[in-house]
Amino acid sequence: MSHSTGASLTDLHLTVSQVQPASAPTLLITLKNTNPKVPITILTWNSPLDALLVQLGLVIITLSGSSSPLDIPTIMVKRRMPPPEDSLITLEPGQDVSRTLRIGERFVTREQWRGDGSGGPAKVQLRGRWTAVWPGVRKQELLGTKRLETLGSGGEEGVLSGEYESESLDIVM
Repeated sequence: MSHSTGASLTDLHLTVSQVQPASAPTLLITLKNTNPKVPITILTWNSPLDALLVQLGLVIITLSGSSSPLDIPTIMVKRRMPPPEDSLITLEPGQDVSRTLRIGERFVTREQWRGDGSGGPAKVQLRGRWTAVWPGVRKQELLGTKRLETLGSGGEEGVLSGEYESESLDIVM
């Protein structure tokens, strides 16, 4: 999935860690552009930076003692096109961006986090699909252009999409 810029989706390095202490499990999600030469612009919709990450089903939680992920009700979101400016982020070469995500009781109760009493940790993983990634293009170069207006109609030149998946993280309560 490399482009003429020499950048690809593999240049986006995703890490997830737990913030301590917190009343509810809180994740620190960090996305880094590891390409040493090329900026990368990301549409945050459905990405690890999306504010609706849990509600969209992109946070996979497997509780202690369980072999299958917790069934968290998801929502379907219709978003207005073209994407607004605040839904795009440019990572310069070597730059990273982080956000915190609190997984509140409306998604997982304290009792659920404790699991079956076996003492093992719950596991959390982020898994989804990049909606649109532009290697070698900065946010300001996209704003107000046909490139954003026609996004999703197919065949956009210079736009990458594909799967992402974080490492599995043990959650300590």
